[in-house]
Amino acid sequence: EFWLRKKGLVAAAKTTEECVFDLWNGSNMDTVEYGRLSVRIMTSNTSATDTPLELSFQSGSVTGSFTFTSLAKSEMIDDKWHHYALTLKNNGTALESELYFDGAFRELKSGASKAINEVLPAQNSDSGSMTANLGAYRTISGSQGGGYGKLSGSIDDFRYWKTKRN
Repeated sequence: EFWLRKKGLVAAAKTTEECVFDLWNGSNMDTVEYGRLSVRIMTSNTSATDTPLELSFQSGSVTGSFTFTSLAKSEMIDDKWHHYALTLKNNGTALESELYFDGAFRELKSGASKAINEVLPAQNSDSGSMTANLGAYRTISGSQGGGYGKLSGSIDDFRYWKTKRN
């Protein structure tokens, strides 16, 4: 969960997405150990009713993203503080995510056959832990390096919980 204040989007010509949160286990993308969870705002969605908020996940060969269609860009980008809470859990073979916006439930997303395994730190990790960034990606494939997808806005009171909160 976190508080976010955004006045506008970075021009799509500069970046296609602004990263709010990126958690990565340090494994290479082409391995079964690879694990990543990201919350991002898509800058390519340009009309006021477009939905820019996405939750992206990867765990080994399972990969996908949820776009939260109940939340319009005009609600998110108004230069006011808003509270966001996202949940993520396996439900059988499906992966489910819930979005709460300013304290109210907004949407449930479900991905069939998208259940993810436990994501552990990379075996070759020096720290033996997973690492995360707020406001930019840890690392990204291709020509972009760490720090890609910088967020233009203010984040406050970010919390990552292992269990769902009330």
